[in-house]
Order: sequence, then C-alpha cells, then structure tokens
Amino acid sequence: MGKISMSQVTTVKNNDLNINRIPIGQVRKFLMDLGPSQLLLSDSNKRKIYTLFPVPVEHIIIWADCEFDLRCSGIVCTDKGCFIKSNVGVFDEKFNRQSNENGGKSILFYYKWDQFNPSDFVYYEKSNYALTVDQRCQRQFIATCLIYADRITHRETVIAEYDDGRYEDYIGVVTGIAAGVAHNPNPNLEFIDKYIRNVNGRHGFFAEQANNMADRFMGRRATVIGGDNAKNGADRVIKGAFGGSQYIQTKYYSTSSNTVNAVFGSDGFYKYVNSEMGIMQLEVPRDQYEDVVAAFAKKIEAGKVVDANGQALTDPRLALKYVRKGYYTYEQAVRMAEPGNIDSLLFDFRTGIVSCTFAFGISALITTVIALGRGQNVGYALREGIKAGIKVFGITMVNHILLSQLYRT
Repeated sequence: MGKISMSQVTTVKNNDLNINRIPIGQVRKFLMDLGPSQLLLSDSNKRKIYTLFPVPVEHIIIWADCEFDLRCSGIVCTDKGCFIKSNVGVFDEKFNRQSNENGGKSILFYYKWDQFNPSDFVYYEKSNYALTVDQRCQRQFIATCLIYADRITHRETVIAEYDDGRYEDYIGVVTGIAAGVAHNPNPNLEFIDKYIRNVNGRHGFFAEQANNMADRFMGRRATVIGGDNAKNGADRVIKGAFGGSQYIQTKYYSTSSNTVNAVFGSDGFYKYVNSEMGIMQLEVPRDQYEDVVAAFAKKIEAGKVVDANGQALTDPRLALKYVRKGYYTYEQAVRMAEPGNIDSLLFDFRTGIVSCTFAFGISALITTVIALGRGQNVGYALREGIKAGIKVFGITMVNHILLSQLYRT
C-alpha cells in the first residue's frame, strides 16, 4: 500500500462528524457499527465513486466497500443513503436475471436512509441486492445488517445455501465479523491515539506495552498500571501466583547512560522506591542491559540506592535483581511507534490476537452448532466451524492491523 497522506487521515477522522449529520439515530448507530471503511476514502477513490458509480456530488461519502476492476461495483454509504451497484457476469442466473434484462449492464440501487431496512440484506433471495455485489465487497455490510435484522429470530426460513451451498459457513462468518465489530477488535487504538502525540517519548510507551504483552504470553500476570501518571510510580506490575508483586519502571533512552540518569534524581538517589512497592525493578532496552547493570552496581556501591525504610543497599550484585532486561531493543521500540515496518506490524498483530481470537471462537461455535442442527456429523461440523473461524480471524486481524497503522500517521 502506498504512503498514506494526512488528507486521507483527516477524511477518516471526519467520518464521525459526517455520521452525526444524519438525523436518524438508528442509522447513525448502524454506520458506526459498520466499522472503518473497507475502501480507503482517499481523494482519488472518492473521485472514482462520484464518477463511476455514480454518487451525486452533493452526497458526503462515509463508508465504501468497492472494487474498480473492469467495472465499478460495490456498496457505498453516504450522509443521505446507501448505494449498491451490482456486478456483471459473476453470479448464477438467479441473481443475474435483472442484469440480463438490462442488457448485461450493472444496476445501481439507491436506498434513502428513511427507507433503509437492514433485514432486506440478510436473506438469500432475489430482493437482497447486496448479493449482486462481488463477495469480497459484501461480507462486512451483510454482517452488520445481520445485527439489526428485525427478522433474525426467523433465521430458519432463510434458504440454506450460500457460498457453495454452506449456509452454516455463511452465518458463522458474518456473525463472527459482526461480533468482532461489536466488541471492538482493536483495543490498542485508544492507547495509540493517546500517546502518539508525545513525539519525544512515545517509543517508551510502546516499549512498556510490548514488554507487558511479552510477559503475558509467557504466562505471567502482567498489567500496565502507569496510566495514572503517579509521580515516581510504577509502569507495570507482575503479580505472583502465590502472592506478592513485582513493580517495574520501564525506561527506554537512546544510550545506557541516559537511561540510568533518568532514574536517579537531582540528589543522586534512585527515585523509584516507596513504602507500597518497595524498590521497583528498572526495565531497560535489551541491548543496554549489561551497561546499565554495571552502572547500577556502581550506584549501589556509592550508597545511592535505598530501600523503603531508608537503608542503603551495599551489595553491588543486587543490580542483577533490580535491573530487568527488556524483551526489545531501543531501536525496536522506536520502530513500533512508526507505521510501515515489521516491528510495528508485529506489535499490532500481538495486540489483535486476543480480540480476533474472540471473533474466531464465535464464528467456529455458531458454524458448528448450525451444522449439527442441520443433521451433519460431528467431524464435518467441527471442520466447517474451524474454517469459518479462520476466515473471520484473518478478516478482523487485517482490519485491526491496517487501522492501527493508519492511526500512527
């Protein structure tokens, strides 16, 4: 993907303002639950939609899932209504009939918001014009419609065939995506949005979060607690399985000397000590660990590290106890705060695992249960459940990573 311009980012952030212009509250909530536009609303893409769909220029484009291959087709939501432009020649005769009657051309359907009913787009029938769009451009829209469908309790009346005849796969996928949207599959956006403006120190916040995730993946009960900005407080805590907690202060500076100097006050004493937390561990970049341990040992020898009772430590070997090697280097932490590199992509992948796994589980469970209810054997039902879950995990993870990268710009 090409470099994202600031004008494109502004367009994305202004979508909430455009949605709030719509007077119908239920429609506003529907558009919010659709999530981010599946097509990047860049100036060039919007020009294509206005010209090729076509959408009237007085409409403000809020969300789109389109493709511009040989012909423009897809789904577009504006501040005034929803446009659906059918594809040509890729569906069975059941859904191509209107296109054939129209001389083989694609058809543009338009629904004003006061006439819009999500129930019209969840059933496998001729009147569901969302199914005339390429399958790549319909899943997110149909999944969100499914949440709002007023006939959802009568789902058994839906024709049990979709996507090569597997109704359970269809329902499992769209419901899993809907669950991912409804439960916010991108929990680190608030973190990124809060700290990305701190140009000089943001890599420290990313190091803090990344090291905490690494500890959690190792099975430790690790939590980030530094959001309260308490003076000389801990950034993280790891709770022991049988009681007791280890409090951690994370410092990531460009050199080991700067890292050490940051934790000793103007009086020369180690700052991160209090009666509740004791002497906090100093977590440092992986590539600076040995140098920081040596410097910390010298500080102990000089009597500059005291415990909560005011007693100075005397054994320099305690530096190994109170200096903690981070999982990442300083350069890795810097790259995590920037878009478009392997370290920031891996950071976003790790943050997305838990929430995207939730969507995987919902899809797999629903698909398996529906398959069993339709008389399929256990083996088939489990296989279909896992396949649907994998589809949803991939879709929600890609959405999570792309939006997280966009926020960094």
